[in-house]
Amino acid sequence: MEIEPTEEPGSAKVEPLSWKVNLGNQMPQKRLFVGVITLVVAVIGYMFIGGILGALVGIVVMVASTAELFMPVTYQLNNEEARSHCGFNVTAIRWENVKRLIDMPDGVRLSPLEKNSRLDAFRGVYLRFSGNQDEVLGKIAELIEEYGSDVDREAHS
Repeated sequence: MEIEPTEEPGSAKVEPLSWKVNLGNQMPQKRLFVGVITLVVAVIGYMFIGGILGALVGIVVMVASTAELFMPVTYQLNNEEARSHCGFNVTAIRWENVKRLIDMPDGVRLSPLEKNSRLDAFRGVYLRFSGNQDEVLGKIAELIEEYGSDVDREAHS
């Protein structure tokens, strides 16, 4: 007698979903403004911190804090987590840690916080849509059902 292997809940593989959003192409005026401010910060760094090192520190700080305007953001939903990647910045949340979906004007935030909090802006993963809202929300629902916990859904206030 041969025993067939049974699949455990959560063991099925859900096809990953990946997409990119380039905010700088969507907001060229903002990119230009940030570029000018970056040059101003570089000059101030050069004058007050001293030399090229001060200018480089200013440029690195500005580019790192506004990287989404200069580099594409790559998003991925897979069996383990939701992930946002831009430059050196990687933000991820495992499905079992998602407690709330917060609908935003151009995306959705996956929050690990059970209740509305001032920390919402700093916790979780923000997924921007790129004309793929239905596909992203469908994949999130599929992955949360398969791997997640109880999730509340609310609109951004």
